[in-house]
Amino acid sequence: MRKDMIRWWWTALPLVLLGCEVPPSEAGFSTEDRVAVEAVMEGFAERVFQEDWEGAGGFFLTEAVIFPPEGPPVTERTRIVAAMEATDTGVDLDNTSLVTESVGGGVRVAYAEGSYERHLRTDPPEDEVLDWVREGSWLAVLFRDDTDEGWRIHRFMWNENMPPALPEELPDPPPPAQ
Repeated sequence: MRKDMIRWWWTALPLVLLGCEVPPSEAGFSTEDRVAVEAVMEGFAERVFQEDWEGAGGFFLTEAVIFPPEGPPVTERTRIVAAMEATDTGVDLDNTSLVTESVGGGVRVAYAEGSYERHLRTDPPEDEVLDWVREGSWLAVLFRDDTDEGWRIHRFMWNENMPPALPEELPDPPPPAQ
């Protein structure tokens, strides 16, 4: 079996188990649609790397939702743009890559999934240089926008392939139950 077919079944199986009707794999999803979805994801990544938060927000539908790995969902495009601006840490994004590994869909819904890698470098006090890599995966669900016949991001989620940072001081464990 092809890797794409396996992915399709892992995506479709929960829907089948829930009794949802699953459309035929990629029925109505043309080569032009695939190219357009890839262009949306590349354009979104380019705006993020340029720290153009308004431009990045333009790739989302008005009612879009993002799901950050360690926070609550952020709803609506204006709040998504504000959240991106608020999390701008000033870290140079030049050493960041976003790779689209798979694209598929149907007539009005598409998905794109891939991975990202960020090489972070900081210069803390005492001239110690910290260098580390953050890697992760992402998934986007896109809807065809009726206003301009284009694709827009409806849901976007990502995760990092590492555990969350521990607080500097760990709380004492609770006493054993008696």
